[in-house]
Amino acid sequence: MRRLRLIWLVLVPLAALAQDSLKCCICGKEFDGRYLSSDDKLYHEECFAAGRPKCGYCGKPVVGSVYYEQDGVNYHKNCYIDHICPKCDLCGEALTGEFSVDIWGIRIHKEHKAEINRCDFCIRIISEKISEGGGKYNDGRLVCGICYKTMIRDSLSLNSLIADMSRVLRENGMEVDMSKVPVIITDRKTLNRIAQSDNPQQQGFYYWETETTGDKSRLKKSMIYMIKGLPRRNAEGILAHEMGHVWMVQSGITELPLWLNEGTASYASYLALKQHSDKLADLLIENIRDDPDEVYGEGFRRVLKYAEKKGTKKLLKALKEKGRID
Repeated sequence: MRRLRLIWLVLVPLAALAQDSLKCCICGKEFDGRYLSSDDKLYHEECFAAGRPKCGYCGKPVVGSVYYEQDGVNYHKNCYIDHICPKCDLCGEALTGEFSVDIWGIRIHKEHKAEINRCDFCIRIISEKISEGGGKYNDGRLVCGICYKTMIRDSLSLNSLIADMSRVLRENGMEVDMSKVPVIITDRKTLNRIAQSDNPQQQGFYYWETETTGDKSRLKKSMIYMIKGLPRRNAEGILAHEMGHVWMVQSGITELPLWLNEGTASYASYLALKQHSDKLADLLIENIRDDPDEVYGEGFRRVLKYAEKKGTKKLLKALKEKGRID
């Protein structure tokens, strides 16, 4: 842990104090001019300098009105501030006061917090210096330049996403046939209308219909909607969640309680993100784990607990055979 300390030294004219028995605590000789006072002890300037540690940056004796100590190493004030002290990633000035560090390792002065914008997808600070700039979508979402570059923006990137998520779920026992399930990228207004929701956080929705003939029913319509502007990693989590719903419908699992239905879909999202070892995937997994919602968050935590105890294979088997988890 970093330790930073300011140490004050006072350079005192000899006439400022009574001169009786004023002797240097290093050499024992009396003073004939100015001397230094530190920790209630008196020193000749040269004696003090000779006995002082050297600056960890310039190598000269640490003598002056104030110096810094960090991790057992002493520095002149200017040496420390100009060359050793960490700098604010936003303004570039030394971080000698209070500062914060986010999950990306970005350090900023405390006073900057009120003036910054963060990306709604990765929570990076939006600035040219930190995140290659950024902007705002028409629906109000903020996006940094780094996330914007990975946005799902055309059929090529969308098809690649679908193929990858199909592979990940298949490898975990959730075989999903996406050949008849179109993925439609749309705006927030359309997405919320289809989902019959006014949730500003709505990012995906699975819509399906069945038709019944006699005592038989078949899947009539099935499609996934995703909000436009999603960066690749975020889109993986959203699409995998909706494909989890597809898997349940295609497997005939349509009567689950809501918490188990959404918890299982969120578990599919978790499996997709878990394949990565980057900070954004970790952040998105943490958001799923810590979701306070009693349906999505608590549902996922209950499903995850079961899967960690008995395995994904037994989880899927219990859903198919019993429609519940014990």
